[in-house]
Amino acid sequence: MLLWPIALVIYLASAFFVLMLYGLIQPRFPTMVWPLPLSSAIAVVPAATVCEHLGLYLAGSSVEPDILARLIVFVPTVQVFEAVFYRFVLPTMRPEVASVVTQHVSDGNETKADTKRELPISSARHLLIGDQKVPVAGVRHIEAREHHVRVTLDGSIITRRARLSDIVAQTQPEDGCQPHRSWWVARSETIGIEREGNRHVLKMRDDIRIPVARTRLLDVQRWVERHVPDPTDQESAEAKG
Repeated sequence: MLLWPIALVIYLASAFFVLMLYGLIQPRFPTMVWPLPLSSAIAVVPAATVCEHLGLYLAGSSVEPDILARLIVFVPTVQVFEAVFYRFVLPTMRPEVASVVTQHVSDGNETKADTKRELPISSARHLLIGDQKVPVAGVRHIEAREHHVRVTLDGSIITRRARLSDIVAQTQPEDGCQPHRSWWVARSETIGIEREGNRHVLKMRDDIRIPVARTRLLDVQRWVERHVPDPTDQESAEAKG
């Protein structure tokens, strides 16, 4: 039946329009928070309205469409599917996406030390965590706890109602890495990857051990190799200095 593909196209177009509109408004109101579920709920309205009228027209029915009844069913259904996607699907996709979009230096004369060069984190960039803007450079690591995130900053800890996937989507590989679906770590706070028993962990400068998911191990190892300076290299440089 063609109604479902049409509904999907209208829904995606409407969601894109809503997000674009928010992108235009947000710079004028920096503190305004726009929850993603609200965007999807708004996008369902035109999709359900058009398809309901189109379905009755093709069926030759003169019954008045009950849009409200459709929305009562469709809106929660879309919310469930999106929640499943953001909670379980997107976290497994991000390491692969990050490894693809990361730019590799192709100079034939580059050395291993060049590959691990420090990339500066702009202090002007911020992460929107719940209703609060936090400087990227001030974040050490973030832990997801049910519907909240626990953010360890330089000298303080905050807890906000937010999704880790939404926060990670605002970062870049040179900012940090998501070694586990419940964790994000900053590059500047990461010492290296270690093996503890039958699992791997990331060792942090505050002595925290962050678990590394087996499905993400290869991507995390590549990220560490590229972005985290080797402690032995730093010691050698300090000795020479």
